[in-house]
Amino acid sequence: MEWKTPQKLTPLDLAVTDNNLQALKLLLPYVPSEIQPMLGIYVKFAEFQNTLAYFRYFTRSTTSMHKTLSMENIIHDLKDYYPDENFEMMENMVQAMNMMEMMQGMNMDDMFNSMNMGDIFQACKQERKDNNGNMDESSRNEKS
Repeated sequence: MEWKTPQKLTPLDLAVTDNNLQALKLLLPYVPSEIQPMLGIYVKFAEFQNTLAYFRYFTRSTTSMHKTLSMENIIHDLKDYYPDENFEMMENMVQAMNMMEMMQGMNMDDMFNSMNMGDIFQACKQERKDNNGNMDESSRNEKS
């Protein structure tokens, strides 16, 4: 029998939900249908109260839940909650964004200014001259 991996709880869910509320959520399908709506509302309301209390305490606490905002950090945190095919697409998007960021960081003016176009032109001209000379010799060898 193949076991289905349960979906992970987010850090906020872990902070505002306890084992009792989780058990009530799991038992919801087993209670009579006329009680299910009220029980579901109770569970969500209890989570809402816990969320209010969490952030009331959180604003006074010195510990911070704040992370550095970057696409890489966001993608890294989301990967545990998304199916693999969505995650792969997001990773490709991050790689493309990193590539664009790297290209923006390159200063094209400096790159072209550091190249001496006269030298490059002379080198190409000399190479063409050398290749033409080699071609002339090989054609002479074929005629003889």
